[in-house]
Amino acid sequence: MGAVDYPDIARQQGAVGTAWVDVGLDALGKPYSVKLWRSSGNATLDQSALRAARRSRYAFAINACSAVPSHYLLRVNIPPTE
Repeated sequence: MGAVDYPDIARQQGAVGTAWVDVGLDALGKPYSVKLWRSSGNATLDQSALRAARRSRYAFAINACSAVPSHYLLRVNIPPTE
């Protein structure tokens, strides 16, 4: 996944959390649907997780030797953990 922004306001508040994002992928692995599946409990962190999911690149799924659309449940820790 691409870099996750740790928003300044969240950093100042010491906010941390994990958001779960449901990402729908087309046959080329590009996101066409990005929805919050489970909130981190902080709207600012949730928005940062959604932005990161939208700009990330994913591998496409294969079924019977053909690329197919798929869904991926993405766990986003903010701030990112090593």
